[in-house]
Amino acid sequence: MKKGLLIGGALFSIGLAGVTFQQPHHPQVVQAAAKQTSYLPYRIYQYSKPKGLAKVVGAYTIRTKTEQLWLNIKQNGQYTLFTQVSGTLPSDTDQAKTYFDAQNQYRTTTTPVQSSLSTGVVEKKFGRFVLADLNQLDNLLLPDQTGKLVLTTSYTTQANIRSFDSNSNVNYIDAHTMHTPNINYEQAYKKMPQIAADGTRLTFIGLNTPDSTTAKGTLTKVKTVPSKVKKSIYQVAPQLKKKPHFTNLNQFFQYVVPGTTNIVADHYTAIDPAKLKGGYTENGKAVKVKYAFGEIEDTDDPANNTQIAYATDGKKIYVPVDQDRLVSDDGALDWRVATAQDFN
Repeated sequence: MKKGLLIGGALFSIGLAGVTFQQPHHPQVVQAAAKQTSYLPYRIYQYSKPKGLAKVVGAYTIRTKTEQLWLNIKQNGQYTLFTQVSGTLPSDTDQAKTYFDAQNQYRTTTTPVQSSLSTGVVEKKFGRFVLADLNQLDNLLLPDQTGKLVLTTSYTTQANIRSFDSNSNVNYIDAHTMHTPNINYEQAYKKMPQIAADGTRLTFIGLNTPDSTTAKGTLTKVKTVPSKVKKSIYQVAPQLKKKPHFTNLNQFFQYVVPGTTNIVADHYTAIDPAKLKGGYTENGKAVKVKYAFGEIEDTDDPANNTQIAYATDGKKIYVPVDQDRLVSDDGALDWRVATAQDFN
């Protein structure tokens, strides 16, 4: 379920999978000589901050039973937005974030959360302020061994970072290709819920609750926001794209299987590395498994029906050459290094 959001005219839509933006035009940006640690490592092509921007400059937050949002708009028109949406809607009851605890027992979090971080610039279209995102990352909050949601990287996150890092190899970034064609954006904006300015507060109309998509809430101006919102997505990215050295099973699991799990259909379990001894890759390298997990194909007899999913020696990630290989199967265990297609 998604909804529109217009902050003083700034339109974006929020769904359980995160935040997606809708714009009639997205700015072109060209790479500058700025360091990657700059808030925005590009100079904006033909961009000037919109008239009246001062009305929305600042840090804001809003919290309801199902959402929390932080927005930080800078005086030069650049912004970062972080959103958490809890999965408590009826359509999401089978989905949850799962993890392995310190004893390698498979657990489910009480309240699953989808998260999204984006950075962009504020434009003004049709008399309204528009949040034009340049890049976005989803599912950044993942459970640690206690079930607490913390900023964590994953293969999917790193792949997304590589995709926007690759923009340094082109002259222009034009996100106009992301737009849905043949949409009357002016009419769409007028139909979207709004946030009305009232002193230092903005009243938001359009919160996503189980029984309404037009509930009202107050977006409060605050003195500070979480550190990840003070920074841009480009400044957070270096921390997230570091090559992981896995120190526990859960860290490995979250890297490989981020996001939410269908707790009705999917049943993961830890695999004792001692049961995976003696395996080799095609080039004859012995694989010394440090952590591994599998998927239980038959919950009535898990001991004989657990399919090996992924294993690691702490650095490299491996999958069985035989994709149907069970832990209980006899015979040589052949491994291969996991590739991009193994994470889809």
